[in-house]
Amino acid sequence: MELMFLGTGGADWPDTPEEKDSCFRYHASLMIDRKILIDAGPGVLHAAARYPKADLSGIEAVFLTHTHPDHWSTDTMDELLRRLDHPIRLYYHCGAAKNLDLEKAGIHGNGLGEAQRKKLILCPLRKHQKVTVCGITWQQLEANHYAEHGERGSHFLCSKDGVTWFYGCDGGWMITRTWDILRSTLLDGVILDGTLGEDACDFRIAGHNCLQMCRMLGDAMMKQGMLKPEAKLYLSHFGRTTYACGPENMNLLVEQAGFRMAQDGMIISSEAKGVQPAADPQIVKHRTGRVAAEQATQEGMDMMQVQQALAKRFPTMAGIGDSLASGELVSLNPDQSRCYTDYYELSWGQVMAGLIGITFTNYSAGGLTTKTWYERYGTQEGFLQKEHDLYLIGLGANDSNVIGRGEMRLGSFEELRDSAIRGEIEAAQLPSFAGGYGRILHLITTRWPKAQIIVITDPMPTPIGLMVNDLIRQVPEICPKVLVMDLEREESAAYREQELIDAGLWYLGHMTKAGYRYAAKLMLRKMSEMKF
Repeated sequence: MELMFLGTGGADWPDTPEEKDSCFRYHASLMIDRKILIDAGPGVLHAAARYPKADLSGIEAVFLTHTHPDHWSTDTMDELLRRLDHPIRLYYHCGAAKNLDLEKAGIHGNGLGEAQRKKLILCPLRKHQKVTVCGITWQQLEANHYAEHGERGSHFLCSKDGVTWFYGCDGGWMITRTWDILRSTLLDGVILDGTLGEDACDFRIAGHNCLQMCRMLGDAMMKQGMLKPEAKLYLSHFGRTTYACGPENMNLLVEQAGFRMAQDGMIISSEAKGVQPAADPQIVKHRTGRVAAEQATQEGMDMMQVQQALAKRFPTMAGIGDSLASGELVSLNPDQSRCYTDYYELSWGQVMAGLIGITFTNYSAGGLTTKTWYERYGTQEGFLQKEHDLYLIGLGANDSNVIGRGEMRLGSFEELRDSAIRGEIEAAQLPSFAGGYGRILHLITTRWPKAQIIVITDPMPTPIGLMVNDLIRQVPEICPKVLVMDLEREESAAYREQELIDAGLWYLGHMTKAGYRYAAKLMLRKMSEMKF
């Protein structure tokens, strides 16, 4: 199934771009398999002319969310029917019938010509009705969004060849019946309304989502097992005036909410990838109003027990790492330069802590090497005065880059061993990864000898990173209590960069918020399998 965003803007955007407006968005519209449109607003034809792959000649049906003028235009439909030599079926909730002005002039256009009316086949939908159109199964779902004459908006659930997407623009909180239907569905992708941006709103009555609502909806979908592991989460229908940072700086805020930002002209291709497990076997999933604990596999229940034992044994944990441990997000400045910001509350450590109920302290920051980590944290009272039950060390990625530039040596097993045992600082002119890593191990093992340590290999190593990982794997030969979480050898399939990007988990070389949640659950599973 191929999805193409013809527009991603809310009602406060003009119908056509103003001169030199590089951030312009057409009104929200989605084309699926180049045969179906969701919404035919006033900018659809302009968008199709702008994007070469937006060929409307094969359109056979239009699904209408509601009749607000940014989603429905009889002028657009009239011109589209003029261009085509075949009829179009128009699917809409029966409550929209009073507002569909097909003959008379009005805010939605100047009406349809007689010839065009004959080519338009009206197909009203009952509440939550299913239909099959162009090989795709569609289900109308009621939205928390109202138009004139009591019309309630529609969301759509569409499925084809084992792939299921939910389109949720316009709308605020899900109504109960819609949520119940979604809760019994495993989704490959979600497109939600992000209209209100940073604006504060009353969640109880909002007919659109602000970013905080989107974050809460995304988290709820994940916790209730509604998302496949590689599910793609997007926001669309962005307000032009509701983001204080301006349209050019919205991306970081959307990423922080756990979503990717849909853009006009963006194409998403989704294919089924075989039998998919539930997103989280340890999460109790609700179906049809009943708690389906009996449906959880014994393996999943056993995993829950192991993780509970893990939390009981290690109630305090600490992370020692670089940007992939600090929750760092990357965004683009208006000049296309990159902006890096540590968001510790989004990091895999904090997510893991919330999932199993422990305290996690993060001694990490973007860009750190073993040397700079020791200079920043290893000599500071904040680290030295607080003992933790378990330390997870995730350093090495930046060391690989520095070694590649000739500013650091890789070092040897002997340097790793000597610095881990004696804490010696290498006397060579250039520091080494091995010496710096060993010095961190020495600090922890001598100051807190009862603490457990887990060292983590880089799951996406450079050629130099492969050698760094080889040294990390040798740590247990020096410190027998240390365990290795070998993400490179054991979980490489979970860290294929393009697949992470396609799933919305990776952006400009770093995890997204959703990516850190993904990593947290994978690492928690790995820890649950370890024998301490």
